[in-house]
Amino acid sequence: MVQNPLTTVGVPSPKTGARKGALVRRTNKDAFQTSGGSPPEPSVDLYFANYGSLFLIRPASPAGKTWLDLNIAADAQMLGDAVVCELRFVEDIFRGASADGMVCR
Repeated sequence: MVQNPLTTVGVPSPKTGARKGALVRRTNKDAFQTSGGSPPEPSVDLYFANYGSLFLIRPASPAGKTWLDLNIAADAQMLGDAVVCELRFVEDIFRGASADGMVCR
């Protein structure tokens, strides 16, 4: 069954105050679609930054920091709070973090 996208609602007449039917369009869009805004991004736990032959993996949340501490070797090369990682290891680290529920970008 196809629903009519137009529905009648009562609108008071400016002269008499009596309600007259007015057609208004119903929409199934959510607030983000109608306002033009974007839905909120999930909070990111780990940022992966590509610098050519090396990646920096930076924690962006306490959960991301904990994950790095538990899953990356203690003697890993660090640059500030970021782990320096060779390209050949990045995919496995990204997939492992994602599988453990981390939000990675």
